[in-house]
This record gives sequence, C-alpha cells and structure tokens, in this order.
Amino acid sequence: MHINQRKRKLLALMIIVSIAIFVIVLWAVANTSNRSNGENDSMSIEEIVRIQKKQGDILSKKGQNYLYAHFAIQEEYAKVRDIKATDGHMTKDLVQLEALFWYAKKNGIEPSDKDIERYMSKLLKDVKDSKEYDEFQKAAKKYGTTYEQILMNNIEAYRITQTIESVYEQFLTGHRDAGKLTEEEREKRDKMIKEEWDKYVKKIVAQYKLSDNYKSLRNTLPRIKEKYKKENE
Repeated sequence: MHINQRKRKLLALMIIVSIAIFVIVLWAVANTSNRSNGENDSMSIEEIVRIQKKQGDILSKKGQNYLYAHFAIQEEYAKVRDIKATDGHMTKDLVQLEALFWYAKKNGIEPSDKDIERYMSKLLKDVKDSKEYDEFQKAAKKYGTTYEQILMNNIEAYRITQTIESVYEQFLTGHRDAGKLTEEEREKRDKMIKEEWDKYVKKIVAQYKLSDNYKSLRNTLPRIKEKYKKENE
C-alpha cells in the first residue's frame, strides 16, 4: 500500500472508529485496516459509541487526569474484545504514549491548539459525510446526546492521536512513496515500515526512560492505579 493510501486509511480509522484512543492509537498509526476491511467487525457501532461516550465523559471532567482514563478505557475495550487487560500491558502502553508525547514536545512537532481546532472541525465535517453517520447518531441519541458532542468531549484524546501522527509523519520522511510496486512488493514494504516503526518507538521509549518526565510518571502511576481500583471494586 502506498504511503498516501496508508495516511488516508489512518484518517478513516481515526474518524470512524476512534475508540479507546489510549489503547489503540499506537496500533492505529502502525496499521492501515479500517471497518470496511473487517478489522473491527467484532465491535458494533453501539459498543463503539458507548466506549467513546465513557471516555469522553472522563476526559471532559474538570480536573480529571487523563492517565485515569487510560486504565478505565483499556478495561472497557478488553471486555468488548473478550481479552484480559493486564496491569503490565496497560502500563507498557501508557509509557509508550507518554514517551511519544514527550518526544513530540521535545522536538517541537506537537500540534498547537489551533491545529487541534482545525482538525476537530474537519473531523466533524467528515463524520457527517460518512455513510455510517446516521447509525452513530442513533447510538448517541440513546445517551441523550449527539455523536458530535461525544467526539468533542474526546478532544484531548484526539490531541493525542494528532501528536502521535506528527511523530509518525516525521518517521515517514525516510520512507516516501517508492513509486509503482507490485502487490507483493507493497506488502513487503509495508511490513518493513511497520518493523522499523516498532524499532523507532522502542528507541524513543528507551530515551524517555532516562528523563525526569519518566521519573515523574513512575511516581504518579501508583496513585492513579489505586484510585481506579477503589472506584471500580
């Protein structure tokens, strides 16, 4: 798949199935599947909207630490996919997210508030133009709200996706479109890019773990975990 096709499918994924952002954002950047390709066939639109609604409610609550949302949404997503969300995996995913966020800020490639405003404006327009819009709207109505409001409540989650995409775009500067390729060549190229992206992320995480930011995260995480466990016993 060409890089521009990859980018379009990434955008489609974030628009249509931007669910459990804290869980799948790293997967979303490195992969290209979307609903039409069956990747999320096991999840109904009702389930997607329910989890987005819960995530948005947490993220839009004044004074709420988004780290808390990470654990809450990982649990919900795991239930839907019938998998076990272990503490170790959740912590590992969160460290990766924080590392990429740290890297983007350090290198001056994090999106500005204006960038996020423009992205959300386009996102809402694209959602309205999508063929599944009525189904998402119907699911949102059950909660006494609109799908647009649910997405707006998730603005901080989209800030994360856009920050990670900025890092991914920087990574892709060395992997621009190689021109006309056979299907087999494209598959090999995609596999190679994914493997290199994984190495790229691991290198960033290793650098992050030497920073004061990581020390701060290590001190904060136990309190966040304890709060989540107490409120969900």
